[in-house]
Amino acid sequence: MDALKQQIQTNVTAMNFQDVISCPTAENQLTEPDFAGIASQIYTDPVNATLDPNNGYSVVASKNGTSMNADNAKAEYESAEENTDITIPFTFTEPEITTEKMNANLFKDTLGSYSSSAAGGTSGRIHNVGLTASICNGQIVLPGETFSFNGVVGDTTAEKGYQEAAGYQDGKVVQVLGGGECQVSSTLFSAILYTDLDVLERANHSMPVHYVPSGMDATVFWDSPDFKFENNHKYPVKIVMNMDSSDTLTVKILGTKENDYTIEPRVEQIDEMSNVTYRDYKDASGNVVKSESVCASKYKPLNSGS
Repeated sequence: MDALKQQIQTNVTAMNFQDVISCPTAENQLTEPDFAGIASQIYTDPVNATLDPNNGYSVVASKNGTSMNADNAKAEYESAEENTDITIPFTFTEPEITTEKMNANLFKDTLGSYSSSAAGGTSGRIHNVGLTASICNGQIVLPGETFSFNGVVGDTTAEKGYQEAAGYQDGKVVQVLGGGECQVSSTLFSAILYTDLDVLERANHSMPVHYVPSGMDATVFWDSPDFKFENNHKYPVKIVMNMDSSDTLTVKILGTKENDYTIEPRVEQIDEMSNVTYRDYKDASGNVVKSESVCASKYKPLNSGS
């Protein structure tokens, strides 16, 4: 290109428009393809099937991963005859959770469950427990997502239908809007203790409660304290809550069982008002193969003045 440009400029400068200019040429060797670069452009990770929260949690199809062996492709290229075609094979890798597996396994197992009774409470308290349970019922938590009780329930206002009922405040029993919602968060926490879902945030009540054992309660208040857990599983989980005619609240955590352990909570007393809550992982024979501390609780005596 440079030599051709120079010839044209020379003739134009000399006002020589009669001579024929011969285009200079040069031989170039064929450049070998960058097989490593091609392989990196082709490579894609497999994508697990999931659920779309913006489309009614419908199943989003999985995608296969794609890859190419650059060394094999280079060897095939170098051994090929001139003017022949070669075929470079791609490898397609299925994700761990295909669309078929998602459809077959979605919410098929009860990972944990717990029931508590609201019977004997005031009508306002029973109403608040049922209303809160209806808000939480059906909540789906995708893998890697965090469930926030306060984020789902929000403030317990009269505009939402909440009524006044007994609740703990500053170490005393007082009438508060939404009194009773903590029974829902505590029953949920108790059900979570039967799973290996990660508990991210939990606080005990200032005083013991009657509807779940000490160490298995979880107090909430807008907007803090909150109860949070993370779905550390590969499949989505769903919270199912039901209040029956006898005012018994049942919470179930539905998902896909990913191990062979049975998980049971255990509360170890430190002193009269303090304890530590554990999860015991048991094998098929009932032997404890692992224990983990989930939280510690410290209470004040019931109806204390401070």
